[in-house]
Amino acid sequence: MGMIGEALFLGGMSALAGILVYKKSGPRVKKFVVDHPLMSEAGSTILAFLVMGGGVTAIMGASVCCVCISGALYVAKNKEDFEWLDDALKRCNGHLGELKEFIKEKNAEYLASKEA
Repeated sequence: MGMIGEALFLGGMSALAGILVYKKSGPRVKKFVVDHPLMSEAGSTILAFLVMGGGVTAIMGASVCCVCISGALYVAKNKEDFEWLDDALKRCNGHLGELKEFIKEKNAEYLASKEA
């Protein structure tokens, strides 16, 4: 995969973790993060670099994390410009619900065939 691929993966996972923490946090924390994007980006970049260890891969991964977090903060601040993204996420969540039901049905069928 190489150093660049590893950096992209690590940076993307770090950014995803930051986005998930943002989604789960309270309204005061969300407002602070959106109102202070430079501090948020710097904090996420430094944290990503420290978590990844050090070296060239960590620097590239932290850069990828910074770009992803910057984009996510822009979307969070300008929600009216990205209503299509919210609609797409709602559709994906609907499909995930269908997938969960399908998996439950198949699991029940499997358990029933195993007991017979």
